[in-house]
Amino acid sequence: TEIYTLSLHDALPILSLVANYKINDLSDDHIVPEYTRILTQNLQPNAIILSSQWDFWCSCFWYKQKVEHYRTDITLIEKELLRRTWYLNQLLKWYPQTISQCKFAMDEFLIDLEKFESGKKYSNLIQNRFINMLNCFIDANYGNRPIYLTLDVIQQEPDVAPNYQKIPEGFAFRLEKEGTPFAVSVENMDITKLIFSINSNNGHLVDGIRDLVSLNFSLIGNYAVAINQVETAKQAYKKSLIVNPKNSESMRALELLK
Repeated sequence: TEIYTLSLHDALPILSLVANYKINDLSDDHIVPEYTRILTQNLQPNAIILSSQWDFWCSCFWYKQKVEHYRTDITLIEKELLRRTWYLNQLLKWYPQTISQCKFAMDEFLIDLEKFESGKKYSNLIQNRFINMLNCFIDANYGNRPIYLTLDVIQQEPDVAPNYQKIPEGFAFRLEKEGTPFAVSVENMDITKLIFSINSNNGHLVDGIRDLVSLNFSLIGNYAVAINQVETAKQAYKKSLIVNPKNSESMRALELLK
């Protein structure tokens, strides 16, 4: 009996592994690394990018940048973390040349942010100061480095970069002053592995990335149509529908182009 009990006890971890292996096997889940790769691969050298897509790519990218030394030329500013005092200090340590030019705007925002964090009464100008700081990051570096926003920033903060064109490049939008339209492309966007992962997995993260990638492709298509890049627009809409066959906007646009 003692030998039997010992053997059963030893077998429990194996039984647990067998029973739970399939649901926990994420060996075919490349969604976040692939989304990160495609997004960053399409950023120009020495890019600055503002984003709040923490789950989709920001956390993954920081690991790859700080640990694997991947794309160390990119400056990522996580928009929502800017609402925490510790992060502003961290940015000054990580990217002093990029951030220090806006020290005045940061300090002005910090006055209210520190009050907010400590539960004290803060000025109703806190959001205006937040936007001023973001616009300072953009204006102070424009012309010296390419600057990008991800779609969430454009949607959530309409007062950020209001006087700039938003040119779709991959899964981000490059900022340019008003002027001549800029050509766009989807040639450098291999989504084969991303699609495989999306189709092999499920959950909130998968749904979010699927919808966002499809939407980004449709927006590239819309921009391409506007500047008369018809073939590029068709390619973009087709990729949009490969990712999400239910994207009605891309379906309608592709039909019109036919």
